Amino acid sequence: PDGPRIDPAAVRSWEGVPAIARNDFEPVVLHRIPALGDGLAALRDAGARIALMAGSGSSIFGVFDSVDARDASAAPLEALGMRTWRVETLI
Repeated sequence: PDGPRIDPAAVRSWEGVPAIARNDFEPVVLHRIPALGDGLAALRDAGARIALMAGSGSSIFGVFDSVDARDASAAPLEALGMRTWRVETLI
């Protein structure tokens, strides 16, 4: 199929992922549900390397370089009325 292709070398480590990470639904969904955009901004402000909407917008997530940065993102999100779950990537 025609369309952008992902260079496998770009995703061999977390360093390359932010440049290609995106969700094509975000512009449409964030226009209709601005609170999700506020949550993404809070994740980015807390230092998320990647902050995206998952799927069609049922949740948002952030990828952080440290546990401290991850944990610091919880309070601003909770202040927006969002629930948070803190997890670690296993690989």
